Amino acid sequence: MKSEKAFRIKTLFFLITSLFLIFVFFPTGQVLAATPALSWTGNAGFETHGVNPDSAASGSNFEFQVKYTDADNDVPTVMQVWVDLNDNGEYQEGEAFTLASLGGTDYVAGVNYSTSMIINYAGDGILNYRFYFSDGTNHATGDPTTDHVFTVTQTRWGGTCYVSKSGSNTVPYDTWTTAATFIQTAIDYASGNLGVGEVGTVVVAAGTYFENVTMKDAVDLVNNTGDTPIIDGGGTGCAVTLSGPFSIGCTLDGFDVKNGGSNPGIYVHGTGAGVTNTTTINNCSIHGNSGPGIELDGGLALTAPTIDNNNIYGNSQEGISLIYAGSVSQDLTILNNTIYENTLAGINIAGASHVTIGNNNDIYGNYAGVAFDTGGSNPSFAPVRVMGNNIFTNDRGGIYIVDAITDEVTITQNNMYQNIRGGISIQNSCKLVITKNDIHDNVRGGIHTGTDVADGGGFSGSMGSAILTIRQNKVHNNGGSDYGSGIDVRHASGTIENNLVYENYRGGIRFGWENELDLHITDIRNNTVVSNGNDNNTPEDPTDDRGGGIIYDNLAGAVNDKPEGSPPGKLYIRNNICAYNQKAGLRACFTNTDSSEERDYNLMYSNYEWDSNPDCGWPGDIDMRCINQQYGGCGAHWEYYPTRPVFDYPHDILDDPLFVNITNDDYHLQTGSQARLAGDDGKDMGAYGGTYPIDW
Repeated sequence: MKSEKAFRIKTLFFLITSLFLIFVFFPTGQVLAATPALSWTGNAGFETHGVNPDSAASGSNFEFQVKYTDADNDVPTVMQVWVDLNDNGEYQEGEAFTLASLGGTDYVAGVNYSTSMIINYAGDGILNYRFYFSDGTNHATGDPTTDHVFTVTQTRWGGTCYVSKSGSNTVPYDTWTTAATFIQTAIDYASGNLGVGEVGTVVVAAGTYFENVTMKDAVDLVNNTGDTPIIDGGGTGCAVTLSGPFSIGCTLDGFDVKNGGSNPGIYVHGTGAGVTNTTTINNCSIHGNSGPGIELDGGLALTAPTIDNNNIYGNSQEGISLIYAGSVSQDLTILNNTIYENTLAGINIAGASHVTIGNNNDIYGNYAGVAFDTGGSNPSFAPVRVMGNNIFTNDRGGIYIVDAITDEVTITQNNMYQNIRGGISIQNSCKLVITKNDIHDNVRGGIHTGTDVADGGGFSGSMGSAILTIRQNKVHNNGGSDYGSGIDVRHASGTIENNLVYENYRGGIRFGWENELDLHITDIRNNTVVSNGNDNNTPEDPTDDRGGGIIYDNLAGAVNDKPEGSPPGKLYIRNNICAYNQKAGLRACFTNTDSSEERDYNLMYSNYEWDSNPDCGWPGDIDMRCINQQYGGCGAHWEYYPTRPVFDYPHDILDDPLFVNITNDDYHLQTGSQARLAGDDGKDMGAYGGTYPIDW
């Protein structure tokens, strides 16, 4: 009982607040009007109160009955029951309900009145009610006119709601027959009826649901097994939104999500405690949205759901757009997805994001595969890992650096091929660790800085601001449309170590810088650079010096021009094997100091199509012309007392490297190779020796 509650009554009618005698002066012979009275009907369920049932689950039907008696046989003019539906301690407008007679006109003996209504849980579930009647002159009295209570209990269902186009939309939506007809209805109901720590599930049958769905924490949204329900955003807003803190997490699993407006198909926006990777987007087809397929923008809040095994395609912007995602404590993880034919990038990092892209994403047919395009005003300064993906046939780079990146990006174990502007296309400042990738058959080049314009153009950062660690990659068969080298990084600084670079159309490794104090590549070590250059020119142009192994270029020309110049400062070029390249094997003409031969311990063989004497008479009878062609004009010099050619690099070797099977691109060294144990560190020359031997 809530007898202690104070109720403020808001109604269109005046209540009598105390009982007293009213004396009315009538003409001689008239009597005082009788006051009507209310009492309980005594019908089954209404013996001692006015509601039946007196306790039931939220959403149940409750009937109210009362008996009206008037000694003057006056008909009631007001017949109401007041119910505090929202349990806020007062009767408000909209909480007064009219009752209907159950039959009879003898008001002296009494007539029963009734009404029914569905009532939902509110407050603590104990709701007040009272009756109010009037005969037009006097307000009825009696126990029913005072406050009484009944109980509405929270619906405890099995934790699963169903959604079907053919459902009856009946609370608690816990069977296919009573299923909700809108997804949002079921999500809201499930969310509102969860106990602490509980997780609910909404199961959706096949059909097209024209909705803008808002997910709730701890409510999983899944398809009915074998069905693929469609969430159609109707061309306005987002088809699906996850906004706010998701501490327990939720799952979106098995839907076709399409037709979002200029906003993304799925929008994830972390607030407060953010969205952890316990929130997952799985097994969905996300396509035909006017914005990105998925956009993640958490600002300062964690936004790091797991995006797994989705088809994301045909969206008018990016497949996945990352504004702010992940954090120091937790990466956003994108794996096992097929991301293709989106108008912009397959995945674009447009702001600070901690993200792991991979394993096993197939990213193809987009404007770019994985892009870093921030609009120039919001640099990505969080670490990114791109690992174990297939990235192919994208219009620009497989990985495309448009704007500056101020933290490290790790690119490892990817298969990148047939991209138009390069496997990895770099046009701005960045710090990339590129390891163990198979980069092949890209049109413009394998790893490429700048574009194809003259004067080394197309790079927006300062010279050397692309800081690259290029290690243990296989870079081959790039430049198929007469553009580019395997590794063409003329704007970069860093190191190039233990790579297999072979059969690229122009050059193997092309590097460069302009001024002595510029940041630049400092180490080119233990690379195996074989069979680079186009040998199909007809007739062969002896001045077409573009098919070398390891080549310096001063950036004066476009990417397709022959290289020029000499390094303005020192770098270490050691322990490399350069063989069968169409032009020079190693062209970097600078003078070693007496105390440190920076360019030494390399093996050259049969470069510049030198077939008649591929080892240039090494070691005993050096052919000066052959040497200079192997080294691009700077491999030997004359001594005049006695007159003889002298090899510039005392530890270099000009001999057959004895690859295991060059026809099948097996560049391991046979036992008798002169390159075995011949490096400056006592280990093998080439990609399978040194500090970081290729192990895949």
